[in-house]
Amino acid sequence: AIRDKNEEITGLWGAAQDISESKEIAEELFIAKEKAEESNEKYLNLMDSLGTGVVLHAPDTSIILSNPKACEILGISPEQMQGKKAIDPQWRFVKNDGTDLPLEEYPVNKALSLMKSFSDHFIGIKRPDRKYITWVNVNASLVFDENNNIKYVTISFNDTTEQKQAEQSLKESEEKFKKIFKLSPVVMTLTDIETGVYLDVNEIFSSKLGFTRDEVIGTKSTDLDLFISPSAREDIIRLFNEQGFILNHEFQLRRKSGGIFHSIFSSYII
Repeated sequence: AIRDKNEEITGLWGAAQDISESKEIAEELFIAKEKAEESNEKYLNLMDSLGTGVVLHAPDTSIILSNPKACEILGISPEQMQGKKAIDPQWRFVKNDGTDLPLEEYPVNKALSLMKSFSDHFIGIKRPDRKYITWVNVNASLVFDENNNIKYVTISFNDTTEQKQAEQSLKESEEKFKKIFKLSPVVMTLTDIETGVYLDVNEIFSSKLGFTRDEVIGTKSTDLDLFISPSAREDIIRLFNEQGFILNHEFQLRRKSGGIFHSIFSSYII
């Protein structure tokens, strides 16, 4: 205020600064912050809803965040994931043969060592709460900043335990079948249903008919002149096409020596 000699206000003075630009910048920052928070919230919601386990690692391998599916598959709580609670010492990663996976082969360490992303890396997890191994298919992705430095490492994985168990059961069944096939006391053959080519024969086939396994595999019965009567072979093909199997059908085969082998034949699709 401006006063005269009697201290009466005779005028006012003031100064003004243009803050329009600062205000606009502040508003833009506020809007950007809101959008970032909204985007981050959507990202976290998406992470939580994924049916795939996801773990985000910092360049020093520490865990930045993980989703619930990762905890479920690994059998580890969020607190254990963040290192706030101890993990049971019996918990560990294993190789396909069931032996312990070395620390340097852990997915995040492998990605950082290779300095590149990878996919379809299968490892097992021995969890104290399960009697069986949990198998996972792991993918790793490196994310770099504008200076080409690693920003973070994303490790994602799916539970493939059921698939692994099914493959193991199939393998065991095949091994059992091979043993039964090889050691069976009756003549057994494996034949391609479309071409009629022999895929395998057992030892008793060679013993009874005189042909070695190598002589038979890759040939047809007509190549070996096995059937005494051509019509017998045609009957077998007809019955198989009509029924999808043959049970206790009697016919004669010709041995390599020329002698006759009397047989009762049964056949099924496998």
